[in-house]
Amino acid sequence: MSNECFGNDYERGNPICDVQCAAKDSCMAKMEIKENAFDEVLEIMGCEKHITRIDTKTKSKLNVGLYPIGKKLWNKIPLDTIFEIIAKEGILPIQEDNTEWSGLLCGATGRAMFNLADKHSFKDHDGFKVYTPITNSVLVLSWYKFETGKYEIVIYIS
Repeated sequence: MSNECFGNDYERGNPICDVQCAAKDSCMAKMEIKENAFDEVLEIMGCEKHITRIDTKTKSKLNVGLYPIGKKLWNKIPLDTIFEIIAKEGILPIQEDNTEWSGLLCGATGRAMFNLADKHSFKDHDGFKVYTPITNSVLVLSWYKFETGKYEIVIYIS
C-alpha cells in the first residue's frame, strides 16, 4: 500500500487509520496514515486538531490563570476577563444549542455553568457557528454581591 501524496510506502503490519479534514480550499482530503503520524499529517495538510476533552495539564493551566480573579473584589462580574483567559487556550463558552455564549448574569448571588468548546471546532449551520462541545469539563462561576456593591467571584474549570 503506498501513499501517493508523499510518495512513501508504508511498512506492512503497522496500524493505519483514515483521516479526513477540510483543507483550506474547502476540498476534502483523505488519506491512510500510520497511527503515530496523525498530528504531523494534520499539520502538513494545514488542518487543525479539535479537542473534545480538556487534558489535565491544560485544565490546570486554565485554573491557575483563573485563580487571581477570586483574589479580589470586582465592581461587576468580569466575564470579558474570564473569557479572555480561556480563549488563550483556544477554548470558548457555548450555549445549550452549541453556539457561542451570549447573555448576561443577574442577581446579587448566583451560580452559572458554561459548556465549553474548542474555538476551531465549529461547522456553519444556516449562518450560525455550531461548535462541538468539550465533554469532560465546564466553566463554573459563582458570585456574591456585598452591600458595598462589590462582587466576590469563584471561578474554575471542572
